[in-house]
Amino acid sequence: MNINEEKKRLREEITRLKMRLAEIDETVEPTSQVCGHDVVLDHLKKLSEEHNLEGLCQLAGSHNQYGWYTTNIEPSKIRPLLESGDTVREFLEVFTTADAWEYIGSAYHKEGIVDGNPIVVKLIASGIINKKHELTNKGFTCYGVLGHLAFNMNKKLEIEKSIEIFKEVYEVTHIEFGEKLNYDEESFLILLRESNGYERLNKKGITIADLLKYLNQTNV
Repeated sequence: MNINEEKKRLREEITRLKMRLAEIDETVEPTSQVCGHDVVLDHLKKLSEEHNLEGLCQLAGSHNQYGWYTTNIEPSKIRPLLESGDTVREFLEVFTTADAWEYIGSAYHKEGIVDGNPIVVKLIASGIINKKHELTNKGFTCYGVLGHLAFNMNKKLEIEKSIEIFKEVYEVTHIEFGEKLNYDEESFLILLRESNGYERLNKKGITIADLLKYLNQTNV
């Protein structure tokens, strides 16, 4: 066995073990090989154990234009820091205004925004975008964090279903979890329908809509 074949086998085994761990431990989200989630989580666990700390959290990301964005407020401190629920309501109000999120997305993607629109004026006043219709650092952090939260809570395919679909996809393609699937919707469904495990997916309550959601969310 040459070195490349050994690397491939090791990556496949790491992926298989991580998927199995996600099956038996509901606090673990499946990932392929070693990812940023694992590195951050390992550091937090180590700090918690060594210094008898509780509730450590870390959200961190890096962007070419906006640089690092991070938060590490431990949950037990949130209530006194916010002072009242009005802080949350007033903060979120700008994002729940009709079309506001679309304008924020347009600012991030550097699409043209018409000046003088009342929603744009409101976003500028709130410090989300600047007068050049660019996202501010505050706006960028809000776009990244709130968008991710909304996706996870309302759109993301359930982890249990993702695991079951991945098992079958990996069986027939050997494409690791999280890697893009080079199939259109029709060919992806044909691939799975012709697989030996398709009936197993049906028995698990996995629908065609679930399969397509898995494909499309993987390929983003």
